[in-house]
Amino acid sequence: MRPLVLAVLSASLLLSACGGGTTSDHGLRGTAGAGSATITTVAASPPTSTPTATASLITRFEMPPSVNCDVGTTAVTATYETSADTVAFLVDQRSVAEPPAPTSGTYQLGLPCDGATHTVVLVAVGSGGQQLATRAVQMRRPG
Repeated sequence: MRPLVLAVLSASLLLSACGGGTTSDHGLRGTAGAGSATITTVAASPPTSTPTATASLITRFEMPPSVNCDVGTTAVTATYETSADTVAFLVDQRSVAEPPAPTSGTYQLGLPCDGATHTVVLVAVGSGGQQLATRAVQMRRPG
């Protein structure tokens, strides 16, 4: 598990170094201000590799761009395929530790129903390095 912890920490540091408020061009563009975020869907694009990755570990990563919810926390499904040895998820730069995620399939993430856009990062770790893929999910409250 130690390589997975290091990968999650590396991903968290990478996101922090990138400013955390602006998404990379992973099919989404936008900025986040104090307490609010605007995300516009541009086009689907493949996940971006870290410089240490030698082969594509993530072959698919899908999440709904928006979810209607009322209050509390809402389960949102991530669907993904990897050739990784281990995977982990980050939500808004925080590690999601339980339950452990399978290397491919679906995973339920609890996202707060607060009207904000949340950043979800899939971290895939394999023998050739690691790869990250980012998606944004807008949690829409009835208005």
